[in-house]
Amino acid sequence: MRGVNLTVPHKEAACRLVDELDAEAVLVGAINTIVNDNGRLKGYNTDGFGFLTALDTEFGFTVAQRRVLLLGAGGACRAALVALCRAGAAWVGVANRKRERAAALVAEMASRFPGTTLAELDLAEAEQGRFSALDEAIQVDLLVNTTVVGLKGDSFNGDVTRCVRPKGLVFDMVYGERPTPLVVAARTRGLQAVDGLAMLAGQGEAAFRLWFGEEHRAGIMRQVLSGAYPEEKNCL
Repeated sequence: MRGVNLTVPHKEAACRLVDELDAEAVLVGAINTIVNDNGRLKGYNTDGFGFLTALDTEFGFTVAQRRVLLLGAGGACRAALVALCRAGAAWVGVANRKRERAAALVAEMASRFPGTTLAELDLAEAEQGRFSALDEAIQVDLLVNTTVVGLKGDSFNGDVTRCVRPKGLVFDMVYGERPTPLVVAARTRGLQAVDGLAMLAGQGEAAFRLWFGEEHRAGIMRQVLSGAYPEEKNCL
């Protein structure tokens, strides 16, 4: 077997089970792709690439100098945070139910990316549209759900989209046959919103290159996924 992809809840724990980590995986602290090189296992993280690719293909969104709020503080959040900082985001907030985990992530990354202002927040406050530690009028250009909320049709406890400015964007890393509750809520407010299918395709493209050392036909993964989720084609 040449390699595997893996997902929640294994991305961080799997780092301890491979023989070597790619530099990006070391920085992110989580892997989603493993390459078997003649019995030696090397871990990679292609989520950041897939995330930025999806923002570009789905929204035409440029990260530089933008304000972004990430919901969650797990492996997917870590990959998105690194990608956003490297792309020049002006401000990135991390909102998590266990606020201390968000604080630890922000403290870890702040010195690595001094060009981006990082903030830790309480997800319960985000759900209520208020942030006691910050300006009450906080508004972001992009809201990203990196948690598993919505995977089983569940919703956040409140409208987390209230912090998104008019004409802002919402990206839900969760995907399925139908729009997620977060995507539906965002569109109800008149915001552009998509689920994580394009990110799945983007990270898959990067994984394919790692496994086989070659490119596949441009857009083929997204095309196949759209065929597997026909309802999704009508909600972009």
